[in-house]
Amino acid sequence: MENITVAQAAQELGIGQHSVFAYLRNGKLDGDVKTGQVNAKSLHDYQVKITPHHAEILQVLDSDTDLTERERDILERRARFEKLDKIGAAHGITKSRVSAIIKRVLARLAAHAESQKSLAGLL
Repeated sequence: MENITVAQAAQELGIGQHSVFAYLRNGKLDGDVKTGQVNAKSLHDYQVKITPHHAEILQVLDSDTDLTERERDILERRARFEKLDKIGAAHGITKSRVSAIIKRVLARLAAHAESQKSLAGLL
């Protein structure tokens, strides 16, 4: 079993070391909190699990989609793995509302992409 340091895992995930320690404590990642070692396979498995959702968010942020200031801030925070309740607190809304906003924006992007495909097919 190959291990990497918490610092390396944090860099791979693009989050702080304290978050990696939290993931170790709550079982999202395998490893040893005391030695600061993370199982490389569990890190890879976790990245595979979260990457599609976060990749979609980053795609929205990079697209020409018109986003409100609040939508953009919510997506940027979520792309940095910030918790929904913390994002909601910053905007005075619930974590359920934050989740709904993210889903709505991603659906809007999907609809936009689908209409672009349809238009391209007509040309």
